[in-house]
Amino acid sequence: KGLKTIKDCVKIVSECSKSNELYAEVLMLKADALMSDDDYQGAMEFYDLSLEKLSINSTNHRVQIGIVLGRKGRLYLLLGEFDNAFNTFCACIEWKEKISENSCELASIYNYMGDICLLQGSQKE
Repeated sequence: KGLKTIKDCVKIVSECSKSNELYAEVLMLKADALMSDDDYQGAMEFYDLSLEKLSINSTNHRVQIGIVLGRKGRLYLLLGEFDNAFNTFCACIEWKEKISENSCELASIYNYMGDICLLQGSQKE
């Protein structure tokens, strides 16, 4: 039911204006919904689309870009794509440092990167 509501929101907002800042937010929500529905490919596509839209006017969407990068990294981690996850987390940290963001989410990104190192270490043994 939640996914249908998000799909309806995407349709309504996209009809209004694809440059609308709400559009990128709705795309991110749809990606979250797809991820929770185990549609990982669909989620990745919507995270990428959301990043694309947010990057058009990155000065107004500074925090949101970091959020999407973090969620995309967690999706890669869930898929077991550790190199992609690590690289995405690095991009997330670089972005957050660029905008001088200090947050709990930044700390959790470092935690996820530590998890990747531990997981890769156990696979090499």
